[in-house]
Formats: sequence, structure tokens, C-alpha cells
Amino acid sequence: PYIKLVTKSENPETSKKMLDDIIENYISYNNAIIDECIGNIDKTYAYRKEIQEIKYNLSIEYALKEHDNFLHYEDIEYNNNKEDLLEKIAEEEKYQVYLQEHINEVKDEIEKNEESNLETPCISNSIFLKVILESYETKYEMQKNQLFTHKKELNMLENRHLQVVNSRENWLKKQLEEERVIYDLELKIIDEEYERNLTMIEDIKIVNAPDVPTTYSEPNIVLNTIIVSLLTLIASSHIIVAIKLIRCI
Repeated sequence: PYIKLVTKSENPETSKKMLDDIIENYISYNNAIIDECIGNIDKTYAYRKEIQEIKYNLSIEYALKEHDNFLHYEDIEYNNNKEDLLEKIAEEEKYQVYLQEHINEVKDEIEKNEESNLETPCISNSIFLKVILESYETKYEMQKNQLFTHKKELNMLENRHLQVVNSRENWLKKQLEEERVIYDLELKIIDEEYERNLTMIEDIKIVNAPDVPTTYSEPNIVLNTIIVSLLTLIASSHIIVAIKLIRCI
């Protein structure tokens, strides 16, 4: 398509200058609008990147806080259970020592009675001591088994706590990696949209094509015309306009 601009002037040079001014002003005005659009694109790009960084930092902060809170309550529960078991173990070990001492004392008494030549009443006393010894030994074995059970529970508790902590550390590592992947992907999308928009805007800037020669014809006529050749293209739902100027006077 062509745009025909007609000016009236007795002086061809004046007419030519008027036409040149019209085209120059047209180009300058439209390019100023385009420059403003580019500025807005830059601002939007910077804003979107800032928002994305804020979202990323908040997600990391939330993951770290959730991780710390989980381990905090896990440590409280673990320490309480461990302290309870350690108290039981300490009491059981103390009671086991107490029983062992009494067992040794009763055994000594039995040995003394069996080694001496005592009358029947003393023999009865030895039998009574053996009954007591059997009772102590039974309690000792029960206490020994209970102590073993509690020590086993303590070992299981420690192993479980270690597994929970390691599992949580792996969760945090995976969470941080996923958040980083999402963040990088969002930035890539923002960068690609920015470059695409910037390229589109730059493409529709209007320039006077340098490869089009300036020609003049019939310079003495009063009517002077200028023909502007417009090349129109469709790209990404936008009209890209490249203007080639052919001045004919």
C-alpha cells in the first residue's frame, strides 16, 4: 500500500522540506510511544523478577521454619522419652546392685550354716535362708530382664530419632532443590517473555529505509507529492510496519 501526501507550495524546496518534516515528526512521535512501551516492559520485567525472588525467598524461609519446628518438637519428645528411660535404667541398675548384695549376704550366711556343726534349729534357719535366696535370685533375674528391655528400648529410641532426623534433612534438601528448580523455571519464562516483547517492540520501530533512493520528478509543478511505501507483516498477533520512503517531487 501507499500513502500519498500532497502539499501546495510555489517553491519545490519548501514543499520538500514540509514533507520531510511531516515524515520526521510522524516517525519521532510513534517511536517516542514505542520507547515508552519499552520502558514499561523493562519496569514490568524488573517487577516480575522482584516478585519471583520474594516468592522464592518466602518459600525457602517457610521450608526452613517448618523443618526447624518439626525437629524442635521431635527433640522435645525424644529427650523426654530418653530421660524417662534413663531414669528407669538407673533405678533398675541400682536395685539390681541392691539385690546382688543381698544375694551375696544370704549365700554367705548359708555357707556359714552349712560349714558349722549346728543343731536342728540352725538347719531350719539355713533352709529359710535358701528360700530367701531363691526369692532374691528370682527378683534379680526379673530385674535383669527388665533392665535389658529398657536398654533395648533406649537403643531403639536413639536409632528411631536418628532416622527421623536424617529423613527430615533429606526432605529439606529435596524441598530446597524443588523450590530452586521452580524459581529458575519461572525466571526463564519471564526472561523469554521479556525478550519476545522487546524484540516485537523493536521490530515495529519506524525507520526511513536507507536503501530507498531519493528521486525527484517535474520540480516546477505546484503540487508536490510524497509516496510512503508501507510493508505490513503479521507476527504474534501484532502488525509490524516497516516504512520505506520514496520522495518524488
